[in-house]
Amino acid sequence: MVQYRDRNALIRDFKRFLEIDLQQKEKTVQNHMAVLYRLMRRCDPLTATKEDLRDYLSQFKESPKTYAWHLCGLKRLYRDFFKKPELVDSFKFPKYLPRSKLIPSKKELREFSDHLSSEDLALFLVLASSGLRRSEVVTLKINEVDFERRMIMPSRTSSTKFSWVGFFNEEARSALKDFMAGRRDRRESLFPYARAKLGVIWGGGWCDLTATVGEKAVVMRSDAEILDELMQRFVFYCSIDDPNQTLYICENGIWKEESYVEGILKAQFSEIYGDLGEVKKANPHWAMDYIKGKAMSRNDIVKKPLELVPFKNCFLVVKDFEEEIDGKSVHHKQGDTLQLSSKYFYENSIPWEYDPNAKCQKFKKWLKGTVRKEDIRIIQEMMGYCLYTCYPEPVFFILVGSGVTEKPYS
Repeated sequence: MVQYRDRNALIRDFKRFLEIDLQQKEKTVQNHMAVLYRLMRRCDPLTATKEDLRDYLSQFKESPKTYAWHLCGLKRLYRDFFKKPELVDSFKFPKYLPRSKLIPSKKELREFSDHLSSEDLALFLVLASSGLRRSEVVTLKINEVDFERRMIMPSRTSSTKFSWVGFFNEEARSALKDFMAGRRDRRESLFPYARAKLGVIWGGGWCDLTATVGEKAVVMRSDAEILDELMQRFVFYCSIDDPNQTLYICENGIWKEESYVEGILKAQFSEIYGDLGEVKKANPHWAMDYIKGKAMSRNDIVKKPLELVPFKNCFLVVKDFEEEIDGKSVHHKQGDTLQLSSKYFYENSIPWEYDPNAKCQKFKKWLKGTVRKEDIRIIQEMMGYCLYTCYPEPVFFILVGSGVTEKPYS
């Protein structure tokens, strides 16, 4: 096993191993790298024991497919890359029975398609009429579609699957032309956010589009419409540069990651879907994938400005800086406070309210009883540096004094 001095070297070499040695596709590489990143949050992959890996997998035991997904990544890492199969050989892939599916009627499909946007409709009709796999459709490039002959020529294959020419019907061609006429995205992908949309159109399970209210049948909103409404009520963000594609939600100016997002969505599903919400709650990832696709288009998030310190009630400006707001340059002075918002990307805040007039009597009393009077000012300045991220040089402090004065915990 190669010895690594740092995690960055491990990340680099494991990624190259997947891409070059194993010749794996980009999506597969991303999946295995996501497992490595998540494992790093829980333990050190370089020194992990079998018990550490067992503890890591235990968090997915209630979801067989997720368990299998993570186990596949661990086997690639330890069996194939580290050449330490003894760490993962005892872990077996779970067995699970396929769930029965409710096949909608043509009438229901027509009602469903009537509620789709131009892009969603084109995607839906190509899937329905071409006979191609979902993975083939979502990775299609514009130059692989012959609109005149209604022909698709996917160029990607994998170690287990091969692609061939497919055809779509006239209705799909018409929908594609309408979609392309209004399209503003310049990327070569035919359906830029198709992976996320499939979570709603296909992967999320079929949601009945009709319901009885009294004696009258009414058409319900589609899953996509419901999620779009939730995105108006909550603020989500997913960085296109994040290899883990972590989904965040903003609450009181602080961004919280996927475990919190999942809890919010499950609570909303119970409220919106009623009894069907239990089915949706069992696997909320179809909704999270859809939201990620939309949230990746955001470009208005400022990554953790060094000039601000987040408090429970505001952002405190600790150094003068300027920013552009609605096309105008705005100057913020040291000591100003800014209203909490989703504009700045902070994952943590000081859990107290900022009060410039606070006396802090208990804290000052503790200082007087712990350090010399002439050192109180410098101690307060030291603590200020712990909140300040703009200093140009690294700073460290050495505390000297008698025993039992809590120097190691200061």
